[in-house]
Amino acid sequence: MKYVFGIRELDNMYSGVLRPGSLIVIAGHPGSGKTTFAITISYSNALNGLKTLYITLQEDKFKLYSVMKDLGIYLEEVERKGLFKFVNIPISLDIKNSIDWINRLIEEYKPHIVVIDSINALLTGVEEKDQRAWLQNFFYGLLQREKGLTILIAELPYGYDRLKLGSIEFVADAIFVLKHSIEGSTLVRTIEVRKVRGSPSTLVEFPFAILTGVGLKVYPPPYLEEIPIEGEEILVPFRILREKGCHHIHKGFVIYYAQPPDARSRLPYVILLGFLIYHGMKALVITYNYPESMVKTFILGILTRSGLSREICEKFIDENIVVKAINPYAYSISQIYAIELNMVEREINRSKIDFIVFDDVGVISTRGFNYLIHLANQLLIFKKYGLIVLRIGSIVDDFNYRANSLVSDIVFKYHYGMGGEIFGARLHFWRRGMFNPTILSQDEMNSLVEELNEMLREKISLKQ
Repeated sequence: MKYVFGIRELDNMYSGVLRPGSLIVIAGHPGSGKTTFAITISYSNALNGLKTLYITLQEDKFKLYSVMKDLGIYLEEVERKGLFKFVNIPISLDIKNSIDWINRLIEEYKPHIVVIDSINALLTGVEEKDQRAWLQNFFYGLLQREKGLTILIAELPYGYDRLKLGSIEFVADAIFVLKHSIEGSTLVRTIEVRKVRGSPSTLVEFPFAILTGVGLKVYPPPYLEEIPIEGEEILVPFRILREKGCHHIHKGFVIYYAQPPDARSRLPYVILLGFLIYHGMKALVITYNYPESMVKTFILGILTRSGLSREICEKFIDENIVVKAINPYAYSISQIYAIELNMVEREINRSKIDFIVFDDVGVISTRGFNYLIHLANQLLIFKKYGLIVLRIGSIVDDFNYRANSLVSDIVFKYHYGMGGEIFGARLHFWRRGMFNPTILSQDEMNSLVEELNEMLREKISLKQ
């Protein structure tokens, strides 16, 4: 019999702990996601034909089923198939009657998994030391005989993260502590793996999110050995860039286009469109500064300058570019990290994408060192997927510019100003592997636009 968490990353790291007869403790503050975690495990195993007995002293059935449905967990369906049983035990029962009731339910239903939500309500009314020890032993041996899986949910008071479960903590095979805190005015969720018996993993804490239609998602940092050495080689479609020493890039490359906040250029989208058109690629654009419709209108303006009709250009955008907007001040960094990875995974599964574009990363780069940690892990995940990343950012300060450059394989830096009596612009350009960076003049930047227009007329018009 094989049990699963139903969360891919946890199954990859800790699958060995879910053995028949295991005891799992899920602890956390009220509202931290404990019930969602336990229900996720129950539902995922129910989909594999294993029965769960969910015993609660606090949850309302209608409310629980409704909330879980919003997360893509359909408890009514597995209940109709006899794979999930919800039981609410009245708190008015004394402890021995409660235990007798639980034993009868197990005997009648014969579950593979028993969830008790929460054990605090049972332990609260037990003062005598011997009686508490007896109760704790009962929890530990709940499904030992039947070789099932026991999940205990424990409430932690606000401001405390220490468990007070006595011997349960010592005999538990795994203890997961779900935490949430306030960062500025946004919610931060993390999961601490306090104990996992028999697991070689050294990760002890990482972010998670609870997403509508998706459920609970965790985001541990990737291992470097999981990252491909070098992705597929992709020809750079612009002659001027090839002449400057950038003949090709690889899937998994990170391209950073930096520009002054008062002189934001259309060139990064010109470069993006060149790749999409020349190679028949698709892109997901995540914008932090503008609504989705404004970004699409901006891209449409670049395309229609080639002389192609608005209808043809709109069709190209609809077929090849997905735009999503995120307000970076409405979420914590860990939430943004989770939302973005979920967006990327959804687009990969729905219609294969080759590029991810982030515009404008200058807005979010000011969120401090915590952002840089999440960024480094996120880019490793994208590299693992073989995605090319284009990050467009206003230069808010030298530190952020250098930090963003450090994690990039290609850097463009747009400059403008007076040269004698002539106002002009230039583009600093560097690619990993080049001996020295180079400079593109204003005329050479204009040639990028001309080459894009040629590609549009040759490749897009021929398809119509």
